[in-house]
Amino acid sequence: MIHLPTVDVIPRLMNVAVPIARDHSAHIVGLHLIPRIPPDVVDPLGGEWLSMQMERDNQLAEEIGAAFNRAAAAETIANSWLQLDARDVNATQLACRTCRNADLVVTAQAAEELPSYYRPEDLVLGAGRPVLVVPTSGEYTDVGHTVLIAWNGSREAARAAFDALPLIQKGAKVYILCVEAGHNEPGKGLVPGDALARTLSRHGLDVENMTARPDRTSVGGEILNRATDLGADLIIMGCYGHSRLRETVFGGATQSIIDQMTVPILMSH
Repeated sequence: MIHLPTVDVIPRLMNVAVPIARDHSAHIVGLHLIPRIPPDVVDPLGGEWLSMQMERDNQLAEEIGAAFNRAAAAETIANSWLQLDARDVNATQLACRTCRNADLVVTAQAAEELPSYYRPEDLVLGAGRPVLVVPTSGEYTDVGHTVLIAWNGSREAARAAFDALPLIQKGAKVYILCVEAGHNEPGKGLVPGDALARTLSRHGLDVENMTARPDRTSVGGEILNRATDLGADLIIMGCYGHSRLRETVFGGATQSIIDQMTVPILMSH
């Protein structure tokens, strides 16, 4: 399932999703939600403005659907389009419920030009499915050839590592990175990755285990720096966090990575 808030993100997300779908003879679902307009915006502007805005939202949804259908037809990939009206419900909750029916969710990194309700961290924490987040800059197509797994032995990290197996290409080089976390980091209590490396090697993967103890950077910064040094095209990591009063709070390492990501990241919670 590809979550599409605007027309502009379609080529970027399709470039990543289509090769994965082809590898697994999968069906791609394009998803767009028409969001609710907050009452504090509507009240000062009146009913006429609301009608115009609803018409614009409907037109935008049609444009996104048409663009998705054209892109999918050009790739000759099995596909369907799903447009949902979230004007009377919580858009985040509806997106999470809908994405629970997919094997994989592909979404874009949050950006100023995207709707405020569109936050990939909400999907990671709420959908219960692995979420592949694609950066807003750079070009990405066939991912999974050089893979970095951020590992600390936690439940979340385990979920991510094994959720990602279908995305790791045959003959890929896989690096397991254990970062010695600071006192307040969610990864405190380092668990070396030797056992995980042995398990993944039984899947026929070329695995190398590494440990880092950064002195001058955060855990998130160390993971991103190491991914750059290794030429990784995919980072795999578990996500820490919780939802409270509809506001998502991520662990420090997770939040810094999703804010500063430089390659696609497969996240699980």
